[in-house]
Amino acid sequence: MRVSGLNLKAYWLSKYFSDCLFNVIPTLVVLGLLKLIGTRIDAPKYWILLVLNIFANPIFIYVMSGLFKSSASARSAVMYLYLLLGIVLPMFLMILMFVKSTRELSTFITQFFLIFPIFAIANGYLNISLRSLIASMEEGKSATRDPFDS
Repeated sequence: MRVSGLNLKAYWLSKYFSDCLFNVIPTLVVLGLLKLIGTRIDAPKYWILLVLNIFANPIFIYVMSGLFKSSASARSAVMYLYLLLGIVLPMFLMILMFVKSTRELSTFITQFFLIFPIFAIANGYLNISLRSLIASMEEGKSATRDPFDS
């Protein structure tokens, strides 16, 4: 089968690389702005979250889009899923993390959803931004926390 004069594998590979390149631009802008305004981030590997998202995000969108027959319904579903997995769920799980009786439940649920790139990046940056608060709540743990921890 051919798409736009290319075999199917070449088409999807070129599409993936162009989508990755498209994701590089906002990533470089964000990293540049963080450097420009002199933001001090107490996480030596914070940039890895952004770089990994460049490669994981297009694959996730391709898989999700393949589940729908209509491109409009796929786009709407991905947008709603991004809203849920990128904003609502990480905030909800962070609230559960603050309640001592639900902390283990939050960790368990977090492990399940880390396969979704948008959740992983949102959870990682929440961990970075709230690391000192979370570490102070956990008895017997150090004051620093790895951003890749759940």
